[in-house]
Amino acid sequence: MKSPGILRGLIVATLALVFALQAARADIVDAAETNRLHALFDARWEWSMKTYPEWATFLGDHRYGDRLADASREAETAATAMARRDLAAAQAIRRESLSARDRISLDIFVLQLQEQLRFEPFLGFRTMSLGALGGFHTDFADLLGASPVGQRGEVEQMLARLAAYPKRVEQELVWLREGIRLRWVPPRSVLDRVLPAIDGQLGTEVDKSPFFEPFTRLGKDISAADQETLRAQARRAIKEQVEPALRRLRAFVVDEYVPAAAPSGALGS
Repeated sequence: MKSPGILRGLIVATLALVFALQAARADIVDAAETNRLHALFDARWEWSMKTYPEWATFLGDHRYGDRLADASREAETAATAMARRDLAAAQAIRRESLSARDRISLDIFVLQLQEQLRFEPFLGFRTMSLGALGGFHTDFADLLGASPVGQRGEVEQMLARLAAYPKRVEQELVWLREGIRLRWVPPRSVLDRVLPAIDGQLGTEVDKSPFFEPFTRLGKDISAADQETLRAQARRAIKEQVEPALRRLRAFVVDEYVPAAAPSGALGS
């Protein structure tokens, strides 16, 4: 009969062997599955930067700094379809064949896509883009403030965004009117704060406008003559495109949104 000390030693050795085998098995990584995962991540990233160029700007990717996101119904439908395809592709990857780090990354990737798709049925909620602390009505000025202006090409990108703003406002108005139809409208106490935020962007001279602010700090590598040309183009775009579009948004809030809003914290009226 073996002594208790020997038995304990055998148990410890056996457990150590089991743990060693598990660790060795965990270190067996399938290169093909890993490459599939990384390719999926890369493709999703590239698609996201191109599809949501405003978000790309805030992340420091300025390849698409001359455009704004397409907020049409068709674009949203396409984005949802892409999320479903990417989720299916992620779930088809053999998780056990990945490294520990990649398994965690895969889990997060799947969770994020699942969360995105869970909101798909809640269209009314997704139309509520005007908030007391900011929202669509303040996002554009914030975007311009985060955009680089060191090089002439970067400033020209910003001018292109100024030109694209009216279309983006019209797309947002479609969603906001859909929110009215579905009775998903913020209460008047919220909209009472939205209007001053809009007015604060409209009630100043162009050169003091938040939309013009980036043009006051153009890069030193841009010649003085070019700087003045770019600023003149910015003033014209703000007067002729940005401010009229923002006034249309304001008129909608006053004429359509506020009348549909509940006086209390309830949704809709």
